[in-house]
Amino acid sequence: MATGKKCKHPSCTCIVPDGESYCSTFCSDAKDITELACQCDHPDCQGSLLK
Repeated sequence: MATGKKCKHPSCTCIVPDGESYCSTFCSDAKDITELACQCDHPDCQGSLLK
C-alpha cells in the first residue's frame, strides 16, 4: 500500500508504493528533465496541465 510519500518527479503528485521512488516509468525516465507538467497519465495526479 501507499506510504504517503510523493513521487520524486517534481511535477507529479502521485503517492508511491513502499520502497518505490517514482510512480511510473515516465516519471523515472524524466527524473533529470525539468518539466512544467507531469505526463504519468494517472487519473489522480494533479501535475498535468490537461486537467
